[in-house]
Amino acid sequence: MGSPHTTARQRWTALILLSAIEFMILLDTSIVNIALPAIKTGLHFSEADLQWVQNAYILVFGGFLLLGGRAADLFGRRRFYLIGLALFTASSLLAGLAPTAGILLLARAVQGIGAAIVIPAEQSLLVTIFTDKEEFNRAFGIWGAMGAAGGIFGLLLGGVLTQLVGWPWIFLINVPIGAVALTFSPRVLPESRATGEGRQLDILGALAVTLGIVALAYAPIAGQQYGWGSPLAYGALVIAGALLLAFIGIEAHSSSPLVPLRIFRNRNANGANTVSFLVGAAHAPMFFLLSLYLQQVLGYDALTAGLAILPIGMTSLVFSLLVLPRALDHLGSKGVLTVGMLLLAVGLTIFARVPVPSNYLLDILPASLIVAIGLPCAFAGTNIAAVTAVPNEETGLASGLMNTTQRVGSGIGIATLTAVLVARLGPLSGQTSPALLASGFQTGFLGAALFALLGAVLTLLIIRQTKQAHADVTGDVEGDKDLAPAGTRKFHFHH
Repeated sequence: MGSPHTTARQRWTALILLSAIEFMILLDTSIVNIALPAIKTGLHFSEADLQWVQNAYILVFGGFLLLGGRAADLFGRRRFYLIGLALFTASSLLAGLAPTAGILLLARAVQGIGAAIVIPAEQSLLVTIFTDKEEFNRAFGIWGAMGAAGGIFGLLLGGVLTQLVGWPWIFLINVPIGAVALTFSPRVLPESRATGEGRQLDILGALAVTLGIVALAYAPIAGQQYGWGSPLAYGALVIAGALLLAFIGIEAHSSSPLVPLRIFRNRNANGANTVSFLVGAAHAPMFFLLSLYLQQVLGYDALTAGLAILPIGMTSLVFSLLVLPRALDHLGSKGVLTVGMLLLAVGLTIFARVPVPSNYLLDILPASLIVAIGLPCAFAGTNIAAVTAVPNEETGLASGLMNTTQRVGSGIGIATLTAVLVARLGPLSGQTSPALLASGFQTGFLGAALFALLGAVLTLLIIRQTKQAHADVTGDVEGDKDLAPAGTRKFHFHH
């Protein structure tokens, strides 16, 4: 079971470490939201600059994922996982101790770089370590669920830490976790890298695609703040388009491309990336709208709103541990992804029909539990579909592409549905009635449900089910002979 050179204890210890870091990094995408008012007071942020505490992390995270994934493939997945983790841990310490607003923004940007290196390296390491089908399904289910739970628990933990010990601890909490992982990871994680190609990194292509993705991710932020017709929003889209077109031209003529263009002829990879975009466009607006709905329409305070969302995280974890691996065994990643997107669509549709006034147990909780089952199915399904669509030497690249499209989808989904909400409500004031606010939020939830439904349809139409087969080693493993060799799994497509 698993790699022939590892014990079960080594593999599951590695999974615990990787899952803990996945939880920590995804926690940072949401934990800041609740703490923003306290950060504004503590470091004297202006109202206009405050949003950059979150945007600095999100933009850099999304922009560097592709580069981080490819670099890990070429130069060593464990090496880049450790580099990224060290950057993330050190910048978390800097953020927690930041004396000024500028230092905090710098620390958040470095956190984004560290996260963008760690996430695709983690996925590649999972493929390296878990070569048995049943263990692979369980590992990806648990790892994906921890990432989803990190984003959910961040809403609650941000409120608890800010209220009890102060906002710096939303960053400082990462330091001991990162330090422990840095200590033990080299002992249990294998080193692997792609073989059969040069070790050169396409610097020009990397620069073009990174700046292009950052511009693309910034466009919805500018659209929300200044309007979609503003020069900043429109200009960001134009710059993003020009840079991404330039990137395609660079890759077509590069002897060692960052992204081989043949990957865009891979049906399953294209399907995974397209559906991943829709996962982001459905689930990120859901949490954004739900947290505002609970506070602005139902009148919950921040901590109560976090507790109201907590059942989603708890149910997702339990489902992922007890049910998801078996579902993957029986339905495959395509079936699980389809079910997950349909459940998201159903849950979001129920949110869109919640009355005002409402009863939490009867109106909010049922939809929350449906969503809680759909989320880990969607995350695990897209992750597995992405990394099994390509050869082992390109799993980091595939992970980087999939995660990039999901984060771009999150930004565009939030911006689009926020614009729909504002168009539905018109100008808002402090006197806007809860019933009118609820109608706007319900329209937003319905839009997110349509994104999820489209994801289910495209999964069925584009992605083909894969079957697992073992083959010869295609990767290069370094270090301890007792650790798992890379490339002991190949996936063949049966049409």
